[in-house]
Amino acid sequence: MESVKMKKATKTVAFRQLAIYCNIVDNQLLTDAAYYAN
Repeated sequence: MESVKMKKATKTVAFRQLAIYCNIVDNQLLTDAAYYAN
């Protein structure tokens, strides 16, 4: 039971980190696009 909880927790954390990373990349791309547009 405990190992299943740990796996779920690990998966959730990894997914959250991935979402945060993608968000940072998106923001960087938007910043670059705005910079080159000006």
